[in-house]
Amino acid sequence: MDKASILEGAINLIRQLREKAAPAVLKKARNYEHQSSIDMMMKSSLPQVEVRSLEEEMLITIYCKKQQKGNIDKILSVIHKLHLTIKSCNFMPFGSTTMHITVIAQV
Repeated sequence: MDKASILEGAINLIRQLREKAAPAVLKKARNYEHQSSIDMMMKSSLPQVEVRSLEEEMLITIYCKKQQKGNIDKILSVIHKLHLTIKSCNFMPFGSTTMHITVIAQV
């Protein structure tokens, strides 16, 4: 075997290995990006409120710090003061210091 054919074989082998490894590398990168976005969100100032509307319904998502009792009552009170009817409400702890609140309300 001459040097050129050895080099060509090595290049082909490297290409094959890259093609096989690419999906695993992309999956790891996506997992890292997802975890980084969660970490960034948690480090940013809370509360975070997102509202989406569709016809006469509103989806309200709130990330806030877990605090003393009564915060849930305050949130529901504010929603009622905005003349919204609560159709569904979900409160979930997210990590050890954060609360994830989802409310579906009707105008």
